[in-house]
Amino acid sequence: MENLLWIASVIFIIYFGDRYSNLIYLLWRDERIRRTPMYLGIVGIVLNCGILFYMSLIIRGFRKSDEKWDVLTPAITPFVTLLGLSSYFLFSYALWPIWSSLTLPLLFTLFMACTVLSPYLKFWTFRQPTVVLRTD
Repeated sequence: MENLLWIASVIFIIYFGDRYSNLIYLLWRDERIRRTPMYLGIVGIVLNCGILFYMSLIIRGFRKSDEKWDVLTPAITPFVTLLGLSSYFLFSYALWPIWSSLTLPLLFTLFMACTVLSPYLKFWTFRQPTVVLRTD
């Protein structure tokens, strides 16, 4: 039920945007948006997704390593966290002229919806689960 609430709220944010046009149109055409921070935030999100894609698909799928991410690359977690936070602040700065004080909770809602939807994306499960035979 909570997942549906996050998804419904993001659909609401995308559909209503700034009450006059939807969010996609705003991001594409509105002059109030600060473009350079928005583009830097998009680069940060793409890098973050690329790192997570590499860590989940390449390391765990093709190399067949069952080690945790922290064991394989211990420096990746703080880097991904720093990259995500910097993208959040860049997007906040870029979209502040549109939503003003609502920018922070609306971006947090968008982030939570992406977090809620991520387990349902099954592109990283190419490997068959290992069957463990138990003997009693």
